[in-house]
Order: sequence, then C-alpha cells, then structure tokens
Amino acid sequence: MSKKFAIKINKITKYFDEKLILDKVDFSLYFGEKVALIGPNGSGKSTLSKIILGEEKQDSGTIEVFKEFKISYLPQEFNKDILVERYLEMEKRVSDERRKIFELFDDFGFSEEILRSKISSLSGGEKTKIFLIKVTLENSDIIILDEPTNNLDSDGLDYLEKIINNSKSSFLIISHDRNFLDNTVSKIISLDGDFHSIKIYDGNYSSYIYQKEQSDERDERLYGENQRRKKKIEEEIKINQGKAFRKETGVKVNSDNDKLGNNLKKSNYALKASGALKNAKNKLKNFDELERVKNKRPLIIDFSEMKNSGVNVLKIENLILNFGFKEKINYEIFSGDRVLISGKNGSGKSTLIKTILDYKEYSEEIIWGSNIKLGYLPQNLNYGKDDEKFIDYFLEETGKNITEARKVLKRFGFFDEEVVSKINSLSPGMRARGKIALMLADNPNVLILDEPTNNLDLEVLEEFEKALKKYKGTIIFVSHDKYFIEKISPNKILEL
Repeated sequence: MSKKFAIKINKITKYFDEKLILDKVDFSLYFGEKVALIGPNGSGKSTLSKIILGEEKQDSGTIEVFKEFKISYLPQEFNKDILVERYLEMEKRVSDERRKIFELFDDFGFSEEILRSKISSLSGGEKTKIFLIKVTLENSDIIILDEPTNNLDSDGLDYLEKIINNSKSSFLIISHDRNFLDNTVSKIISLDGDFHSIKIYDGNYSSYIYQKEQSDERDERLYGENQRRKKKIEEEIKINQGKAFRKETGVKVNSDNDKLGNNLKKSNYALKASGALKNAKNKLKNFDELERVKNKRPLIIDFSEMKNSGVNVLKIENLILNFGFKEKINYEIFSGDRVLISGKNGSGKSTLIKTILDYKEYSEEIIWGSNIKLGYLPQNLNYGKDDEKFIDYFLEETGKNITEARKVLKRFGFFDEEVVSKINSLSPGMRARGKIALMLADNPNVLILDEPTNNLDLEVLEEFEKALKKYKGTIIFVSHDKYFIEKISPNKILEL
C-alpha cells in the first residue's frame, strides 16, 4: 500500500541575489512521518521552511500540500509581543480546553501568572513550552520545528519527545540535537551546503551517521579512481597532441605548387588535434562533476599553547542570585574540573554565568584563582556591531596585530574574503566560528560555555567536541544536549 503525502516538494530552486541557496530540492513528507532536516548553518534549512509556509517565494519549483492541511511553525526566534493568554486564545477556550491548558502548566512548572506575561519577556525555553501547549491543543496536521530544543530543560525535552512520538501529525524538524533526533525521527534529509541539494537517509541520526560514513568511504574510493583515470586521459592527450604537432611541423614543402596541399595537410592535423583536445576536455569535465568537494574551509581548534592556571580556579561563597535560584550558593572549582551547571528553565543558570563573569576583580562572593585566562562562548551569538568588518572587530576585541589575527582566523576557516567582510554578510556558520575564534584567541585555560550547541552546526560542533575532549583546562558549561554532555564528561554538577 503506497504512502500518502502531506507535503510534496517539487524541484525547488532559490537564489538570494545571484547566490544559489537551493538547487532543485525534491522530497515528500508523508502522513504521520517524523523527518529531520539537517545541514550546515547557511545551507538553506530555514529558507526551505519559509518557502513551504509561503513566507518566502521560490524561483522555480512547486509546493503541494494535501487538501487544506493546517501547518504550525516554531521559528528559531519565537518572540511575539503579545500576552500568553491572548496567544493561547484563552477567551475562546471551552472548559475542557482550559482545564487541559492548566494541566500542561503544571507539567511545565508554570503558574497561572504566566498568562499575564508577554511572550517576548519569557526565557527561550519558556517560549518553546508555550508554543508546545498551543500545538498540543490545536492538533495541527503538519508541524515544522526550527531548532525546538534550544534552551529547553530536561523536562521540556522529554515532553517534546513525547508529543512528537505520540502525535499522528507530520513533523519536519530542523535540529542539531543528536540525541533528540535519535529519539524522534525515522528519516534524515541532509542539505549539502556546497551543492545546495539533498540526500535522504532512512532511520534516526545514528543510522544516518553510519550510512554517511559508508557513503563517504565509497566517495573516497571513487574520487581516487577518478583521479587515476583523469591522469591517464591527460597523459594520452599530451601524447596525441605531440604526435599531431610533429606530423604538422614535419611536412616538407618542395615547391610553390605543393604549398596549397601542404597547408591543407597542416590544417587537417590541427583540426584533429583540436578535436581530440575538445573530446578530452569533455571527458575531464565529466570527471570533475563526479569529484566530491575538496576545498571545504578547514577548522583547526588547537589548545596546545594554553598555559596552566593555579590549582584553585573559582570559589563561590554565599552568593545569592538576583534571578531564579533563591538559596545561597557555595561551590569550589579546581583546575581541570568539568562542571555542568544544571537546572530547569528559569532557575538562573545563565544568570550565574553572567554573575561570575562580572566579578573580574576580588569580591567576597566570587573569588578567582591565579593565572586565570577566561574564554566565554555566550548563548547569544550576536556581535552588536554588524556593520563593522570582522577583522576590525576581532582586532578591537583581542588586541592582536593584523599578522597574529590572520594566523588565528585561518585556523577557523577565515580567509581573505571572510576576514574583510562585514559581520552581517557572514553566514551563520561563519559567525559561530568567529565567536569560537574570539573565545580561543588568547589560549584560555578556563572555558565558560552557555548552551554552546544551540548555534553551532554539526560539522563545527563535532570538531569543537573533539578539541574539548583533549582540553587540559577547566570547563564550566550549561547544556541540555545529552550527546554533548556525554562527550564533555563532566566530573561535577552544580544543580540550581
């Protein structure tokens, strides 16, 4: 029995100005299917979502939606400036629906007071939970989620997974949360940032990784074989061109009467050489199209120049946060510790990080050890000076000279074009790399990471994780990404 589609994407192509974003993207989302859309930052995932929703117009191709199916959409930036009660349309709800809303409030730890809060005033995790409550009530046929796990605490993640797995709706999910994708989806659509096309893999994220590794190995073998065949063709061209040249230049001219015939012979040899060259070039072009991309921007994260801090890194004594956790915090962190700051949304995790960062000088509550060099990766990757050239911003923030700066940035895939580009013209992936470069510019021996997996694409994130596994310094981090937490292997947990 054939499956019925909820959405059919037919050869969608999209340009921004003259830059190709999507090239003849073609797939179907079927009834009840849960599918992940993954790819590097800037590869077109959110653009494709907006085309499906009708918020962006494709340059060619069509979107077919079954009947009049209702589509619900959670964007990355969910920031409506309206009261929660209005967003949930409380005034229209019958008693059973209102009862359901308050049950969900209990599940998420919300009080009724949140109804009178503006959505724009809520934390990222709280906004996502309010969206999930509305989706649960409305039973939309198709639900598109753009990075839904960003900022969700463990309870929120568990509830989101439960909604998806128990729902009869079709889901298209954009996410970098690998554990979440393992638990929810049965198909992976991978957008290629170089070719602007897709590959489809059946199974969850772990299955995708296995299939991709097998595919990459095949591509590697094919690439090597193509290179050998290409070299052989190039050698044959060289030999044939040499033969044609020798024949042409070796024709003797005996008399004026023979000049016309000899010139015709020379012309024929030249035509043969030209034809052989043309055929060879066509063959070589075919090989070039088969070759996989070899010029990806490298990412080299190296902590080898880090200098050790003192044994005592940070001591917190009788600290009371001005938001969230109400008890006094007493805690000690030593060199080499990997400390996970854990807690529910609104417990004050980010507030704690900002508080300890604010105390650069001695205080009674926050006491830093000796020889500390801090590196901080914030939850928000905004620069605040988007019209400024990236190199100027980097020089200003790090105090390095131009030669040192270029040396550091090259390790993060910043070359001439990206270095001198304005920040607002960089892709999201390059802006994320830029933030990591800024954090690591002075070889810090203490890293403070606030939800680092929220904004890093999988390619950058996996390289970052490899480097963090080898890191000998101290790591203080907030994360709800179970996969990332497992990779970092914290030896301490500070629960708020």
